[in-house]
Amino acid sequence: MKNKIVLTNIEAFKLVLKQERWLIPIIILNSIFNNIAPYVTIYMSAQIVNEIAGAKNIKTLTILVLITIIANLTILLLGALLSKIKNYRWSCFENAEKQMFMMYGFTVDYEHLENTEMRQNRRKIDESKNINSFGIWSMVYSFQSITDNIINIILSIAFMSSLFKIIITESENIYGIIFYPIVAVALMVLSIYISMRNAKKLTKLGEDMSNNMIYVNKFSNAYGGYQMGKDIRIFNMLEIYEKLNQEMREAHINGSKKYWYGYRNTQFPDIIISQGINFTIYAFVCLNAIRGLFEIGSVIMYVGYISRLVEAFKGMSSNIAMFKMNYPFLRHYLDFFKVENIMNKGTLQVEKLDDNEYNIEFYNVSFKYPGSENYALQSLNLRLNNSKKLAVVGMNGSGKTTMIKLLCRLYDPTEGKITLNGIDIREYDYAEYMSLFSVVFQDFKLFSVSLGQNVAVNVNYDNEKVEESIKNAGFTERFAEMQKGLDTFLYKDFEEDGVEISGGEAQKIALSRALYKNAPFIVLDEPTAALDPIAEYEIYLRFNEFVGDKTAIYISHRLSSCRFCDDIAVFHEGKLIQRGNHDELIKEKNGKYYELWSAQAQYYTEQKKA
Repeated sequence: MKNKIVLTNIEAFKLVLKQERWLIPIIILNSIFNNIAPYVTIYMSAQIVNEIAGAKNIKTLTILVLITIIANLTILLLGALLSKIKNYRWSCFENAEKQMFMMYGFTVDYEHLENTEMRQNRRKIDESKNINSFGIWSMVYSFQSITDNIINIILSIAFMSSLFKIIITESENIYGIIFYPIVAVALMVLSIYISMRNAKKLTKLGEDMSNNMIYVNKFSNAYGGYQMGKDIRIFNMLEIYEKLNQEMREAHINGSKKYWYGYRNTQFPDIIISQGINFTIYAFVCLNAIRGLFEIGSVIMYVGYISRLVEAFKGMSSNIAMFKMNYPFLRHYLDFFKVENIMNKGTLQVEKLDDNEYNIEFYNVSFKYPGSENYALQSLNLRLNNSKKLAVVGMNGSGKTTMIKLLCRLYDPTEGKITLNGIDIREYDYAEYMSLFSVVFQDFKLFSVSLGQNVAVNVNYDNEKVEESIKNAGFTERFAEMQKGLDTFLYKDFEEDGVEISGGEAQKIALSRALYKNAPFIVLDEPTAALDPIAEYEIYLRFNEFVGDKTAIYISHRLSSCRFCDDIAVFHEGKLIQRGNHDELIKEKNGKYYELWSAQAQYYTEQKKA
């Protein structure tokens, strides 16, 4: 276990140095200067007291006072400067850490982002930091503390060398003299033992508290943000909120009490032992001063040195205990970034074809989501005809979106293969293959940046191309009302004059984003669900115009959209059960397509009669 703790902390140090190489050296320098000042003060104070008790030379006293002031001022100024630099480097590391988490989200296999356990682990890391500063943060704090303690031990022993010399050379009864140091050492060993024994208990309490806070904050986060304010008021959710809030409050209080009561109980033995050590120190120094082994001012000096030495040793024991307590949190933190990507990223270059002659085919493809025993897709054989528009229809859970995820290589098939121009898509360079697709998913996201950046997904963009994409997506009328044009911020998260947009408007912006990318394949997964029927009809009417020679895949629950497509694939319970155009499928009276079409047609007919 000890080796694991050491190796884990070494691994964490390497991570910190990789992200911010100057943080650790600056911490060491800062500790040196912060800890030199007390020793200079103790030493010079003793010399001043000795001079006052002895010769009382004004000139000597003045020089001693000036040396004390100048030395302390210099050390404190350098220490303050190094503290500023350390804080800056620490903020740099925090920013680098945020970048590390962000890059993790960009580079890890998509299945890990959808994995519930991984999302739970991410929350646990945050709670460990926010509640009790465990994890990588605790390691850095403990390193800073242990550096302070090591420096104090070295300086204390160095400054106390004169005391040891006096006792050894002047004392007649060496055994009587070493009695007190032996008692002090024994008490320190006992203190270290108790600290290590309590470490395991405190680790368990810290883990319990962290897990408890994940549960608490899971509910508290459900009520944040102004976007939810409307529903809270309209549906008068105060009563349910108060009930949940009371449960959260009680869970938080009980968890905190359990941790801090446990922590408090571990401190009582340490306090008693500390007082015993202090008593031993004062007895040792004062008895030797009474015997005339050193001057009165030296009592202040040696008591100060020995006290700092004892505190340093006790601090070391606390640091060791903290390293042990922090081990599971630190291991959890490091392991989070060690999730292996199992998807083959491929090496083949995707041939750039001016005529968009890309042919994709599914060969007996089946798929299970990780951790699931059931197939989301079974034995799918499907060819995407080049430059054609395919409508994919079916009930909820029929496998439509899963098929798109496999097509875009967010997942790889459990069985079978998908080919691009006859080559397994897993052989192609992952980034190049992904560049072939413009996709609007059901759960697409817009960002709290400018409209232009949302459409182009870039800081720099072609204004004319963005505006053309906005026009083709049917967002022109709303865009004309935006006084800042493409520089208009969406939402009010970062800009007070940011604009709120409706669900339908958001979908049009998402469509604009897909058009701006201008990829050979356009995939629209329920792209008009939030649009009114007139806006939907306008989008469909211009569909042929702005898709051009691209291959389009269109998923929808509204079967009226299928009439704008060349081909229709009907999915049911994870299987492709029908294929053809609208006129062909509507003739199959016993088919699923006819059933879905009739149900919707009946609804619209009844609405029209009404």
